[in-house]
Amino acid sequence: MRRRVIPPVLASAAVILLLSGCGTTADGGFAMGGLQADRPRPSASLQVADAAMRRGDAKGAALLYEVALRADPGNIAAARGLAAALERAEEPDAAVAAYRAVLAIEPSDVKALRQLGHLELASGQAKAGADTFGRLLAIDPSDADARDGVAAAKCMAGACEAAVAEYRRLLDQHPEHRKIRNNLGFTLLLAGDTAGAITVLKPFADDPRASPSHRQTLALAYGMAGRFDEAERIGRMDLDQASVDANLAFLKARGAPSADAGPADGRGGAQKAPAPSAGTSADGSVDRKR
Repeated sequence: MRRRVIPPVLASAAVILLLSGCGTTADGGFAMGGLQADRPRPSASLQVADAAMRRGDAKGAALLYEVALRADPGNIAAARGLAAALERAEEPDAAVAAYRAVLAIEPSDVKALRQLGHLELASGQAKAGADTFGRLLAIDPSDADARDGVAAAKCMAGACEAAVAEYRRLLDQHPEHRKIRNNLGFTLLLAGDTAGAITVLKPFADDPRASPSHRQTLALAYGMAGRFDEAERIGRMDLDQASVDANLAFLKARGAPSADAGPADGRGGAQKAPAPSAGTSADGSVDRKR
């Protein structure tokens, strides 16, 4: 006889009932011992939700954190868990709402503010992101990540020159901060200053701690300046030849000048970078590396 497999969410719910001490209600609606069966305790739901997160079941964990929140709407652990689970489940709109719910319980939750700010920028909410990172700066004016978020929001709103100035100040204060260097370089590309971007990004070529996304921002800068040999050399550090060829073909199709043609705008290139979602690196991924 084939055994029926219980779906993971149903199995998790069954475990909650067991952890809550609930028995069957075959005798007039009363559990064993003559006591009315209790609703699942929030602590039991949290235990099972945490276990679901550890095994990678973010969606199942989100359902379980919601159970805990319904039983105790002010439970900060459940609220934090729900927000993290929804973010991991790649449900950004729901995660934004969940992080805002966390902050309604604990307005100074630094982690929730940081995650919310990144999600807001990634979804194109420049003003909301700037406001959220501003709240972080009110807590700690030296928070480089929050200042980086404010600068990204400025560029999203069309004030890229102000963002460049802010990034330069940040990089002067934190010269080893790779995320700030990467974002300054990419913002310069957005502003059309390919020569300036190359100058800022060039250290990534020899930096063993630079990430592939950092090096590919440099490759993009070389390509947009028409320096295709250098773009290919840097691109091949992390990509196969077919991917490098495709990237170069894309840039050439967009009219990137050849190196022999000379600059067309007096700053090192006529083309502006194709803008990704704000708060992302050149390859489209959120860049939080130093």
